[in-house]
Amino acid sequence: MESISLLIVLTAALLTPLLMAHFHINSIPTAVAEILVGIILGKSLLGWVHTGGEMQALSELGVTILIFLSGMEIDFSLFKPQPKTEKGPQPANPVVLATVGFATVIIISLGFSYLLKFIHFYNFPIFATILFTTIALGVVIAALKEQELLHQPLGQTILLIAALGEVIPLISLTIYSALNGSSDNNLW
Repeated sequence: MESISLLIVLTAALLTPLLMAHFHINSIPTAVAEILVGIILGKSLLGWVHTGGEMQALSELGVTILIFLSGMEIDFSLFKPQPKTEKGPQPANPVVLATVGFATVIIISLGFSYLLKFIHFYNFPIFATILFTTIALGVVIAALKEQELLHQPLGQTILLIAALGEVIPLISLTIYSALNGSSDNNLW
């Protein structure tokens, strides 16, 4: 059964972008379409694909490679001070913009989390804040590549925000579970 699931996943992953190109579907990023196809084929709807064994190993490998490749796409020359130019206003530094942007995401997430606690909908605002600040780096990087924005300052700013939205919640979740978990086994 796992071999059939693997075949279905690989076929769907190949056919989704091909069908989108054939039917000129440009309104949604390919990564989002592939997520939707995964929902349809997975246990949520059709139940044709079952995870486990080989699929689980490939899933973990894929996430690891995605995060590794995302790190390689970041242009670290943006961290260096840019030389001042005589012409026009100085362009905004993508690192500063990304930091301010992600700080804004944290503040809005914290406010929304405490609003949920205030209306007695959810009683763990710090945990909710960590969840709300998480950004799907894989979807963001795929959309940036698809729109050919990855090597422009705007694309690098968005990529840095997404990288912060991947790394900071992972670290925060680890710290949160270490402080609030009932045993060390839960953490590992």
